[in-house]
Amino acid sequence: MTYFEYQELTTGIVSVMISLQAIFITVFSAFVVMVYFVGRKLSKLEVIAISLVYSVFSGLMIFSMVNQLLRILAISNNYSESANIDFTLPQVTVALWGIAMIYGLSWAIGIIYMVKIHRSKLE
Repeated sequence: MTYFEYQELTTGIVSVMISLQAIFITVFSAFVVMVYFVGRKLSKLEVIAISLVYSVFSGLMIFSMVNQLLRILAISNNYSESANIDFTLPQVTVALWGIAMIYGLSWAIGIIYMVKIHRSKLE
């Protein structure tokens, strides 16, 4: 693999990661806005269904982001071995945990907000 091919692969993966982040932020924002405006009017079944769909989506996004970071790590390790370069990338491990924690926290905030808004209807 040439240096150009390596850069092309990593740039492509980074652009996919940026797209995934934009999609996650868009869906998270839409979920929170939906909860704010109609959360009190939803039945319990609708709350469970919407929360379940949002939870599955969030899990897939976390998996996709971690997968893309692992792909960059694997490509970088392969390139460094073929080019005889000493390669260490500890920040990828930090990014893996960081992204998983941020996305997981965002998911939890959305679900907790949904439950809080829906329960306020009952009081």
